Amino acid sequence: MTSVDGMSAFPVVHDYAWAQYSRIVDVGGSLGSMTAHILRGAAPANATGMIFDLPEVVAKAKSVWKDAAHADIAKRVTLVEGSFLEARTIPKAHDGDAWLM
Repeated sequence: MTSVDGMSAFPVVHDYAWAQYSRIVDVGGSLGSMTAHILRGAAPANATGMIFDLPEVVAKAKSVWKDAAHADIAKRVTLVEGSFLEARTIPKAHDGDAWLM
């Protein structure tokens, strides 16, 4: 997903009105590269991100988000374990959310 996100990041970040959202929820967000692009490129400075993925993916993402490369936004990102196939694990939506898959 990281390489796919890299190819599509520019149009996704710059061709959508992210500034209207306070939280970006990336369902199946893998290691969070798209969330990072959005938070750095177009979201408000106080916007947060949530990366929602399977437990084994989130475990790997945790090490990625501890890296210094994400130090500027890591405190604004939450990693959540679950499956979009199991309704009980899906995070609750809030006003101001943008959900992407």
